[in-house]
Amino acid sequence: SYWTLGADERTHLTTATVLQPKGAAPAGGWPVVVYAHRPDGLSLGCAPSKRRASRDTAAVSGLLRSDYAVVIPDYTTVGVTG
Repeated sequence: SYWTLGADERTHLTTATVLQPKGAAPAGGWPVVVYAHRPDGLSLGCAPSKRRASRDTAAVSGLLRSDYAVVIPDYTTVGVTG
C-alpha cells in the first residue's frame, strides 16, 4: 500500500501489486518497472489487483522474463470518491 494524490486533490491510501521474476534475485536486487496500465472503469472492482486485463498479461510477462520486477498500481483514486 502507498499514499497517492487523488482526483480530488487529497491524499489517499491505495494499493499496488508487486511481481518479481522467478529465481534468486541478483546481488543488487531486481531492476523495477512500474507498469502504467490503462484504467478500466470507475469502480474499485476494476483495479488490476481485483481482475487482470488480458491485454496487459503479455506485456507484464515479457518484463518478468526480461528479469524486471513489476509494480502494477491500482488507480483507486481516479474517478472514485473516497
